[in-house]
Amino acid sequence: FTLEQKVALARYLGQIGIEEVEVGIASPLDRELPSLVARCRGEAGVSRLGLWCRCREEDIACGLRLAPEVLSLSVPVSDLHIAAKLGLGRAAVAETVARSLAKARAAVEYLSLGLEDATRAEPGFLREIVAVACETGVDRIRIADTVGVATPGSIAALVRELRSNFAVEIGVHMHNDFGMATANALAALEAGAHWADVTVLGLGERAGNSRLEEVAGY
Repeated sequence: FTLEQKVALARYLGQIGIEEVEVGIASPLDRELPSLVARCRGEAGVSRLGLWCRCREEDIACGLRLAPEVLSLSVPVSDLHIAAKLGLGRAAVAETVARSLAKARAAVEYLSLGLEDATRAEPGFLREIVAVACETGVDRIRIADTVGVATPGSIAALVRELRSNFAVEIGVHMHNDFGMATANALAALEAGAHWADVTVLGLGERAGNSRLEEVAGY
């Protein structure tokens, strides 16, 4: 999308009552992002603006400079993605999460932690990372079904477990690789999730994400 199209989409999302608009990825490499953030706030009237951010110091610093209402840090939590994307072990991931959240906590109004490939993570390690995040004062844990392998039953069970064990808001980020994104998002909400990510017409990474018009329809 062009910058003009992004601003227009943000404006329309606000007009239909979307509570939070995540407008981009915080990175020094994105030279357009400062303009996008400014125009989404000004022309589009986005009042709760979010940025997605890797757990890297330079990216966190970039995100904080743009002063979003929501900063959503993200980290892989499945052993496969930890090894392939980070070249680290579980202990190093836990340390990275604690350090990154601590750096951002005092500087942003609402802090979220996205757990990439959470539906293929070892359950004990997933709970460990959530505990680390809660100790740092995170506001939301966002569960990502990164390769779309969850089912409504499995995602509902995971949400219920997290709700019963941790006093933190739960969000879900569902992918549509096997056509289950909307069903999984709805199951998560019915199980007690506070947030569900959606995209217009389901457009997004690879096979897409939960469709705004379908989730809102329920």
